[in-house]
Amino acid sequence: MSEGDFNRAMRHHNKKRKLTAKQCQQCGNDDIRALQVVTQVTLCAECRLKLQGKRPVEDHHPLGRRNDPGTVSIPANDHAALSDMRLDWPEDLPDDHPLSVIVIGLLAIRDLFLYFADRILGWAELLIQWIRDDQSGRESWATGQAAP
Repeated sequence: MSEGDFNRAMRHHNKKRKLTAKQCQQCGNDDIRALQVVTQVTLCAECRLKLQGKRPVEDHHPLGRRNDPGTVSIPANDHAALSDMRLDWPEDLPDDHPLSVIVIGLLAIRDLFLYFADRILGWAELLIQWIRDDQSGRESWATGQAAP
């Protein structure tokens, strides 16, 4: 196990110990990176924002706030996961080295690919389960007609 893997496992283990439930008590999201305790209730970042009357999006600094002031608005749960992944980036890169920006950019792209590849796999598994659970009286998605 690499040092990064160990640090991530410890970070997630410590966070799990603080939670009051294993998933968001509003929507059921179980991604440890998005979960937090709000007044003794475990909520994901998006449900916390909705409870506060806010939009469930946050500004994300793809290259890190320290490296670039530019932001993009993304769903809060995605932001929490990507921010957690950023904690595994090297801390000892010199700010004034021109290659540091390239390294940070490559790490940001890698994190996006890894995160969304995992999400896509989850969507595929969900669709497979829907197909398996589908009953014979369903409508055809293509035609809107009942299946024979």
